[in-house]
Amino acid sequence: MSRSIAKFAALGGVAAAAGLAWSIAETKRYRMRMESLPLLPAGAPSLRVLHLSDLHITPSQGDKTQWVAALADWDPHLTVVTGDF
Repeated sequence: MSRSIAKFAALGGVAAAAGLAWSIAETKRYRMRMESLPLLPAGAPSLRVLHLSDLHITPSQGDKTQWVAALADWDPHLTVVTGDF
């Protein structure tokens, strides 16, 4: 194997390992963020929208499943689901 091919293979291995490490760490980075947007006319009742995106839930993530279930306590008027789960 030539030296340049070996370097390329090593760099690919490092990139793959970094990508795997990030994807594992990302499974614990879910969070709730609230924003208030003045989009409705003055005097209109407020509208709570829950947006869920890219949760990537797996069967072994009971803590994340419980967290998502608890989001119902926010009593949203509308839930929007985007991304992949």
